[in-house]
Amino acid sequence: MPGDLLFAVLLQKEGISQKMRFDFSGMVGDGVALNVVEKGEHESAVVDASGKEYLQMTHTGEVSQNQEFIEHVVTNYVQSLA
Repeated sequence: MPGDLLFAVLLQKEGISQKMRFDFSGMVGDGVALNVVEKGEHESAVVDASGKEYLQMTHTGEVSQNQEFIEHVVTNYVQSLA
């Protein structure tokens, strides 16, 4: 699974904060089950069943769960990669 899909999944679950940092650490193979885990008050990560991290997010500030805004951010992020 490419990083942009991991990014989209994490934002859908956690929302968008005023300040965010993302650290991608690997590609996900086919058939790997993933979970979003809270690593602390300001950190979340996408991990597999063995705890291997694929994407870590650090966030602070107000959080928006507005799905239209999240979709807009994800779409613009993916387009910037093209």
